[in-house]
Amino acid sequence: RCVLLHDIGKNESIEIGCSHVDLGVLIAKKYSESEIVINAIEAHHEDVKPTSIYSIITIIADEMSASRIGSRNEQSEIFIQRINQLEEVALSFPGVEKAFALKGGKEVRIIVDASEIKDEYLEVLMLEISNKIKKEVIFPGTIKINILRQTSVNTKTRSEKRLYG
Repeated sequence: RCVLLHDIGKNESIEIGCSHVDLGVLIAKKYSESEIVINAIEAHHEDVKPTSIYSIITIIADEMSASRIGSRNEQSEIFIQRINQLEEVALSFPGVEKAFALKGGKEVRIIVDASEIKDEYLEVLMLEISNKIKKEVIFPGTIKINILRQTSVNTKTRSEKRLYG
């Protein structure tokens, strides 16, 4: 209940001109929430001392929520910048035709020109791209790199036999 209600004042706080914490406390008191819930709302930004384990859990949950990708505009911008950097690094290598950062930047899929990049060079290219990403891009965790090289032959043929009459 504490975690669910801790940001209840967010929607209206801008219009009223007070903080979402203050408005949340007012709403909680209006609807006779317990002192535990009220303290969790007051304490979730650590402006007020937490008085129960529920308040501490609420603080942790709020911090976890705020740290996820896309939860703040600044984080969204950093995320988009990282995606672009990953693609730009891959595209900076000769023979790379296309690069796509996938799965939230956890994977880079690279398509190479089969006439320029031979099978024997794929592993070397992958290591070079990996090293350049490590040097130039700040990223959490690990990034999987997949390189696709395809050679295809297409032809059209016409049957000499007539199937119908």
